Amino acid sequence: MPQFLELNDFIVASPGIDLEPYKDYQDKWLTELDLFSAVNTTPVIAITGSVGKTSVVTLLTGLLNAFGKRACAIGNIGTPMLDLLAEHQNNTYDFFVMELSSFQLEHAQHFKPKIAIITNLIANHLDRHKTLENYLCAKSHILKNQTEDDFAIIPMEFTDAFWPFIGQQKVIWVGEGNFDDITKMLSDISCLQNWNLILTVLELLDLPVDKVPDYAHTISMPRHRVEFLGTHQGVKFYNDSKATVIESTKEALKRFKTEPVLLFLGGLSKGTDRKPLITWLPQNIKHVFCFGKEADQLAKWCTEAGIKNSLHKTLESAFESCVKV
Repeated sequence: MPQFLELNDFIVASPGIDLEPYKDYQDKWLTELDLFSAVNTTPVIAITGSVGKTSVVTLLTGLLNAFGKRACAIGNIGTPMLDLLAEHQNNTYDFFVMELSSFQLEHAQHFKPKIAIITNLIANHLDRHKTLENYLCAKSHILKNQTEDDFAIIPMEFTDAFWPFIGQQKVIWVGEGNFDDITKMLSDISCLQNWNLILTVLELLDLPVDKVPDYAHTISMPRHRVEFLGTHQGVKFYNDSKATVIESTKEALKRFKTEPVLLFLGGLSKGTDRKPLITWLPQNIKHVFCFGKEADQLAKWCTEAGIKNSLHKTLESAFESCVKV
């Protein structure tokens, strides 16, 4: 690796690679985001945050198109950003709606979206960023090059976290209640906070927010987000495997607070403590099927909390046990 780094003048690294061990060569790094920014002339609406990014991008892109704007989802979902430039589609759209992770933003130097949206800030990817402060700093790069002609849309509850990173841009701090008459018709599609952000963008663009319920239910949502799979012997099955942080799982379970729930828990903690999720679980959780590399610890916490549980090596074996309950 050192020889490779020495021999090349510029290096475009995958966002998934932790560059901290190679910081002596940081003057050589180029990011995909900066390469895109150097050529792109289409206004960018960029979305980052710990959870909710894909839902916001999907819904916002769909609604912009429904209102007659040519919008394309790019970045972490949709079309790879450099592919758009290679295919000379830069001037085909009115807006690029871009999903960005902390990995993509961490080393970006010149990226400047017209509208920056931050969905939330929850401890995540600490196996990479080590501390919440480092994670916050990476996320804040979405704001750092914005000027007085640009906008940032941020939930009010995260004012203290992001205030030190605010520059010349116009900031809209979003609270609850602004769009109550509209959001109450949309709660089955996505959470309240996501809708408040989306509606704020549409209002900023002078689009008719009162028409959103007419179009929202026609938009196909991404898979694996409280996705209804079907019914087996009277039991409804939902796939929420994209819930990779505690808050996402909580939001999903709140949808079923009046029904008995059998819950599958697996995956990796990514440097965070998942015990608070176990102690939070409501009484309608009748059984937790623990699987994966951290199944032993999850099952231990369930037992300590008095929650019925079982231990499984794989999701397949957990599912087989579930259908027998």
